Amino acid sequence: MVAYFIYDEGFTYICDQAGKRLPIDHSLDNLEDMLHPLEFFRVNRKLLVVLSSINQIHTYFNSRLLLKLNPDKGPFGLSNVIPLRGYYVILDSWAFSMPCPTPM
Repeated sequence: MVAYFIYDEGFTYICDQAGKRLPIDHSLDNLEDMLHPLEFFRVNRKLLVVLSSINQIHTYFNSRLLLKLNPDKGPFGLSNVIPLRGYYVILDSWAFSMPCPTPM
């Protein structure tokens, strides 16, 4: 299952929940246009994450957010991600537009 897409050193990669990565021939801008906006979120200029990959959202310094991702260790060592300041408002409205999970 896809965890996130990342741009690193001139290449775009798809990373799965197991931490494996594969290079792909699409830019993050193209992927953002192709993928469902309620399932994928552009965190910053280098990272496009899947909703199910965000384990926790915490407040951070200077009115920013800290995202804890799954997998917490992967080929790029992403466990904590701080979205760009301009993405905060988008992420906030995006997160609150999601349906709440049903309790078990």
